Amino acid sequence: MNNFRLSSYVIDVPLKKEQNKHMIIHGYTGAIDIVSKEIIIFLQKNKDKLGQGIFPYSESTWNTLVKRGYITIKTQSEEIDHTRNLA
Repeated sequence: MNNFRLSSYVIDVPLKKEQNKHMIIHGYTGAIDIVSKEIIIFLQKNKDKLGQGIFPYSESTWNTLVKRGYITIKTQSEEIDHTRNLA
């Protein structure tokens, strides 16, 4: 199984008007999404072991998080190289 992990470029912004929602922003894909507080807590607690088959949310949610770059198979150094190449 792939070594999925939480991207090092995820910015988490709790929404003040909606206590159970967070805006997540991806630093190099430009993705911006609203997720539940539970999802961001899960991602942060399991940031380095997301590919171990334990994801308590829908497959659709998983696929969206991967497609938009929040969950990646790139290592931290690969992400740094990628952003360096983008710049």
